[in-house]
Amino acid sequence: MSDSEGLKNSYQDLLIEFGEDTIKESINSWKTRMDEFIKSRNISDAVRISDRNLHLAVLSYFSDFKRIRPYHTIEDINDVKIHSYLAYWMLRKKPLQVITDFDDCERINERFVAFMLVDFLLRDWSEVVLSGKARSQFTEFTRTLYYTFSYRNYSAQSIELVLLGFLAGIAIGENLSTKYFPN
Repeated sequence: MSDSEGLKNSYQDLLIEFGEDTIKESINSWKTRMDEFIKSRNISDAVRISDRNLHLAVLSYFSDFKRIRPYHTIEDINDVKIHSYLAYWMLRKKPLQVITDFDDCERINERFVAFMLVDFLLRDWSEVVLSGKARSQFTEFTRTLYYTFSYRNYSAQSIELVLLGFLAGIAIGENLSTKYFPN
């Protein structure tokens, strides 16, 4: 029995509940993001994606969602929760595997997850150019996110709280700027 057949059998209930296409789409989407990350860093010869670990991370996310769904009145999960739980499981399962050493290679998964979350947080503000204090605060935020994933304790819920706090700060800032600096 192949690894993928073994995973398919052990997670059969998830395939039934969420649909094999949905799970495959999620796996393929994250694999594409990882490929883009690897290429953008010019580390294609040094890092590979472990399909098994990626499958485990995505299936663990779906397993968590299946477990929490009965306790909450939600059918569809929001983007913040998706990214929080997937980030957590990517950090736990470490789908990026180093095959040739390079600087900071031992924390490549932490770097990818921080990159992925920052990309998610800025998806609506990709045209914004930060300068001055905003730039230094944002740089510190991204460094702290990476540092936390590398050296501190975290959970899917704490990652979710960080993302919600960041998005709340953006919303408050937008509200204040339109109130005090109207066009």
